[in-house]
Amino acid sequence: HRNINKECQTILQNIDKLSVTAHYQALRSDSMVFNTQQLFASWLRHEKEMKLRLVPFGKAWVEEPPNEQPKLHCQHGPRECQLNILHGCILKKLPPKKAFAVVVCLIKNFRTTFDQCIEGHESFKNAIVNCSQGEQGFSLFKKFQPYDFYEQDDWLQHFERKFVERYEEKFGVKL
Repeated sequence: HRNINKECQTILQNIDKLSVTAHYQALRSDSMVFNTQQLFASWLRHEKEMKLRLVPFGKAWVEEPPNEQPKLHCQHGPRECQLNILHGCILKKLPPKKAFAVVVCLIKNFRTTFDQCIEGHESFKNAIVNCSQGEQGFSLFKKFQPYDFYEQDDWLQHFERKFVERYEEKFGVKL
């Protein structure tokens, strides 16, 4: 039985994964709807076939004037910048499945607190808070990559269908 289990694990590890990068904003209602109603459910169904990268810095940028502190800009103001950094630190410090669950908890209701969402994962809390209030959080903010709007609307409206279609196109496997 031991060899069979090892073989099964090897096969499972070799499943082709389609890379998906989702840029979002912590205080944007479209992001809330997409992440909670489409992406999270789809990812739970297809996590073996999906290599998901969440980027909580959509439409954000850093201004670095000479001889001044850098200024962070987010579409929905300074509070969103703080939350985007918190999300970035959650994604950096927690394993993917736990991280996405905490992010979805935070984003599903704009009044939900970090303390409520981190419940059950308290051992990571200090590392996440320290990250979000320090240089590491700022570095995560700075490192975000601008994204391409190509097909964004179609993916936002039909994520599950688009993912399954793209997976079949790329790997020849119907999900």
